[in-house]
Amino acid sequence: TGTCINTIEPTCYTDYTPQEEVVDYLQKAVDLFKTLDTYKALAAANITPSSSATYTLDEIHSALSDIHDGFAPYVGCDGDNLNEAWYFYYVRGNLITGDFDPAEKR
Repeated sequence: TGTCINTIEPTCYTDYTPQEEVVDYLQKAVDLFKTLDTYKALAAANITPSSSATYTLDEIHSALSDIHDGFAPYVGCDGDNLNEAWYFYYVRGNLITGDFDPAEKR
């Protein structure tokens, strides 16, 4: 998600209802999240939680890029444990109704 989003300013809405932009923003975030089943993508590549197995960053990137049009997400760890994946997009048009094109990690 971005930090400078002028297309969900209240003035961009016709017949604006207070907090409508918050609902729209969160719904878009949930919709995108549902397309990125990180756990399932890792499991399909036989990358599963384990106290003994280790995996390379390349293996993780390969598995996760499969669900993001070939683009690897940013992967964060806490010590030796994978704990986050950030997926990036370019947005064409309005944040709510625009097209989200997968992008390479930054």
